[in-house]
Amino acid sequence: MRYICFILLEVFFLFSCSDRIEYISEVQKSEPKSTDSVLNVTIEWANNDVVNSAIKELYIPNADKHYQKLVVHQVEAVKGHNYKIFIKNADGTDYVTRAAASFTEDSLNKAIVTLYSWHNDNIVGYVIFNDTIANFSNELNNICLDLNAVSNINNSPNIKKMLRNPLQVLLIGDSFLGYKTLHNSLEHQMQYRLGCKVFNLGCSGCWMAYRKINGKLDNSYNAFAFPSIVDALLLRDYKYQKKANDTINTGHYNDVLATLLSNKIDLSKPTILICEYGNNDLTCSVPIGNLWNYKDKNVDYDKYTVLGAMNYGVNSLLTAYPHIKIIQLGTGYRYMKNPSGDYVPPYAYNNGLYTPRDLNDSIRENCYRLGISYEDFNAWGVRNAYSVGFGEDKMSKVLEDNSHFNTYGFYEFAKYLSNLVKQKE
Repeated sequence: MRYICFILLEVFFLFSCSDRIEYISEVQKSEPKSTDSVLNVTIEWANNDVVNSAIKELYIPNADKHYQKLVVHQVEAVKGHNYKIFIKNADGTDYVTRAAASFTEDSLNKAIVTLYSWHNDNIVGYVIFNDTIANFSNELNNICLDLNAVSNINNSPNIKKMLRNPLQVLLIGDSFLGYKTLHNSLEHQMQYRLGCKVFNLGCSGCWMAYRKINGKLDNSYNAFAFPSIVDALLLRDYKYQKKANDTINTGHYNDVLATLLSNKIDLSKPTILICEYGNNDLTCSVPIGNLWNYKDKNVDYDKYTVLGAMNYGVNSLLTAYPHIKIIQLGTGYRYMKNPSGDYVPPYAYNNGLYTPRDLNDSIRENCYRLGISYEDFNAWGVRNAYSVGFGEDKMSKVLEDNSHFNTYGFYEFAKYLSNLVKQKE
């Protein structure tokens, strides 16, 4: 009888804990126990008044295990709304995390900013700033953090929600996504809006197709073309990208490589992929290629064409992971100048082979044949705002140059992409 009672108690205990046996990420496996010493329902700090007015949530897993003490060396707001946080070890000699991003006033406290290791670019934590950080224009020196509070995820409810959400969003494309200046806070804002992890693999200068200049392969950039990124994600082998990055060695490629090497991307999880290529293909007159022929099982992918590379990447992903939802954005229009130096309507540009509309019509039809979503990027209101009645006055509202978003543009773009994702969830 005593043995039966013991069994019943054990079963009851298992059922009572079943609500915690759900998706548990690597981060939560190392989650420390809760602490009652929480100030302002966010984070407790030693010497905390100044820092707590600048930072809303901060989560660094295992901070108390890896470091004896952490010190906020710098929380900075500079002209143009570039917000940075640097955290040192207690001896002041070794940066352990860094973050740099730019936000509008509307998006400052609505972004989960990813923190990276200063030395090896590993993802080590996340931070959400307060509105009041805008009051700071200089350094906040040597503010000690309570390690137990920093590493306690219960003190950071929005970050906790993001980490426990199995959904992930991948952004793959060119510099329209991955323009890595301080203006680009795209993935940080989307992480907050969606409550899930967002990985930005956008690479400036890359094509959907493999890149060939004057008949020679450009293997450095080809490592970040759509077919190569797909192969790397499927194999979880990033040697090609690492070797190429050693040649290119620019900031935003380092960020993309760091994201890949973090091994946080797991395609077996629920995944929504937003693909945005074609702008550089258009400018460099890459052949459009052949539409997907789903009856042909022995497809000869011509990865030196836009549609050939697209067909290879999409079919490879969906063959391995049919649950992935793919959203293909139409090619964004650039502002181009005529020989007289005047801007021409973006849709009127012709690279000698086709116009932007020709390319987008082909991509739209190809998406239909592949069974994935197509979104007309240029019909989106903010983007279209400078495609109609074009002129530098309208460009400057959302663009930094003739192609790339400024801080406000990325704020609007984050809202647009987040809404697309919500429609597909």
